[in-house]
Amino acid sequence: MTRAFGDRAWAPVRAVILIFAFIVASPIIAAASDSDELVKQGVVLRRKGDDVAALQKFEQAYEIDKSARVLAQVALAEQALGRWALAYDHLTQALGERGDPWIAKHKPLLEDSLKAVREHVGRLEILGGSPGAEVRINGTVVGILPLSRTLTLPIGSAALEVTAPRFMAIQRATTIRAGQTTRESFDALAPTAGKPTPEPEARVRPVSAVEGSASDGKPIATAQGSRAQSPASDRSDVTAGEEPSTLRLSAKWVAGGLAVLGIAGGTIAYVSHQNASDDFGRMCYDDPATGIHPLSPPTTEMYCRDLNSRWSSTYTLAIVGFAAGATLAAAGIVLWLTEPSPSGGSATAFGCSPGAVGPGRFSVGCAIRF
Repeated sequence: MTRAFGDRAWAPVRAVILIFAFIVASPIIAAASDSDELVKQGVVLRRKGDDVAALQKFEQAYEIDKSARVLAQVALAEQALGRWALAYDHLTQALGERGDPWIAKHKPLLEDSLKAVREHVGRLEILGGSPGAEVRINGTVVGILPLSRTLTLPIGSAALEVTAPRFMAIQRATTIRAGQTTRESFDALAPTAGKPTPEPEARVRPVSAVEGSASDGKPIATAQGSRAQSPASDRSDVTAGEEPSTLRLSAKWVAGGLAVLGIAGGTIAYVSHQNASDDFGRMCYDDPATGIHPLSPPTTEMYCRDLNSRWSSTYTLAIVGFAAGATLAAAGIVLWLTEPSPSGGSATAFGCSPGAVGPGRFSVGCAIRF
């Protein structure tokens, strides 16, 4: 009687826990499915020769699942479009994920593609200059001095400019050669004598740092020298600046994965708890005065005690699993909401604020910003 009453009292709590587990797990499962579907669509488009639309699909998939497999598909599409610098950086990064089985399976094809792309790019290292000054390549801002790494650029001539407010800009032309690193050294910028002139508006391109997988779609290789690149596309291929933190990305996805495992473990423990409770109710009873006894043979007192022990231990495991899953899910969501935008804009944010909707009536509105 006491046990039956306790089960009824905990029933609403269990229902809430199960609903919360479903809410947390559903977006993670749906995101993986969406990424797979986008990559499959991109592979179909590549086979039809529509590499521009295919690249858009792969980039959308990568926004959902930052994995080496999706990154490799992005790089192969960029190679097909002659975006050599981006393709080189992304292929190099994808091949660096040695633990990915998809990458290991298609490694020979990816290495052949990287070899072909390498013939169209060189490296540029910028030394010296004034800390905090902007570096522009063909009019595109690629970073702030001192640069944290060398730049990957398409072969050919490139116009360099180092500029800062209230200082005289330095302009220079250089040549990028395949497979070679070109070094350009700059002196500190000299201050302007008179009133500083407004700086011309520069087109800022996001740093090329796609990292991190979700499709079993096979990569489509691009033949060496597949398409010539125009000067306009040369400017869009400049890559520089800080790459997103791989530690932060790993922490976000690890937290999500452990949250799913915690909730799954809690669900299994809860089902076991319910089964033990049902078996105890059918075959045993708990007398407050004399203890636990079987209702009838062949059930033994020892078996009833085991059921009671399993009932108690699995209930504890269920609570621990759900609590750990909820905590890890919350941590993953916080990391996602505060992750910097890949385009260099503000971070994703979520907020709520109260407002009046009438005399004596108030409401709370919430919004998420991407």
